[in-house]
Amino acid sequence: MEDLNEKQLEAVKQIDGPVLILAGPGAGKTKTMIERTAYILNQDGVLPENILLSTFTDKASNELISR
Repeated sequence: MEDLNEKQLEAVKQIDGPVLILAGPGAGKTKTMIERTAYILNQDGVLPENILLSTFTDKASNELISR
């Protein structure tokens, strides 16, 4: 998480409720989503089946699956 900017870090650490990430190409949206998911999964009592990730591009969805 050390290479995230202030806004990305804010989104990662927001674990109560959904987060909508809107940004331009190459801004780190997918990376932020992956870091947030890992952060949430490291919290006590959070199960993977309770997390929904959604994206609109094939490239980003493939990255989510592979990471």
